Amino acid sequence: LKKILQNEGVDTFEDHSFPDVLFLEKRVNLKLLDSFNQGLFEVQDAGSQEIGKFLNPQPKTYVIDACSGAGGKALQIAALMENTGSILSLDIYQRKLDEQEKRAKRNKVRIINTEAILNEDNILRHKAKADSLLLDVPCSGTGVIRREPDTKWKLTRDALDEVISLQKEILENYSVMVKSGGTLVYATCSILKSENENQVQWFLSEHFDFSLDEEKRIQPGPYSD
Repeated sequence: LKKILQNEGVDTFEDHSFPDVLFLEKRVNLKLLDSFNQGLFEVQDAGSQEIGKFLNPQPKTYVIDACSGAGGKALQIAALMENTGSILSLDIYQRKLDEQEKRAKRNKVRIINTEAILNEDNILRHKAKADSLLLDVPCSGTGVIRREPDTKWKLTRDALDEVISLQKEILENYSVMVKSGGTLVYATCSILKSENENQVQWFLSEHFDFSLDEEKRIQPGPYSD
């Protein structure tokens, strides 16, 4: 892929910390490239790609990506599953799922099915079915301020309280979809403990049938507790 991109006039470099990632030397409109339209690669933050690996989905298993959006992580999960098994992508926005279906087709991914969440029945229908469940929940976006700097001015205490409440609701309602012995990964693009570690501890205190295996924090810059 590195050679193909170079032939298309796009220079990239590698980082040993992210062995599956090519970084751009400079910004380019990749969607104009033949290699992109042939489905040879997808565009995604390196940190976001760590979430799919953290889920560690196995080939020939059943995975639910329950806040899937346009499907960047679902596509990576499909690659990790070697395009075998099954992925169910859920979201409350049909337009995002429509875009995901287009991306899956371009990437020749056959194992993704999409379903819009219209009501609680959409969740209960999949109760205790997932070997792995990803909840990449809505958040304050404080971890991606470099890309969206206006977040600094938009974020208020009330807005943060609202999104924390939504995260709790998603954890409470969606976690029923993972089967006994399965894996649930909760993820955000926030750097705030109130949206991450604190939410995990709250969930575990309410659900004794779950236990914490591992936590991972990816920092966009220097961090002090």
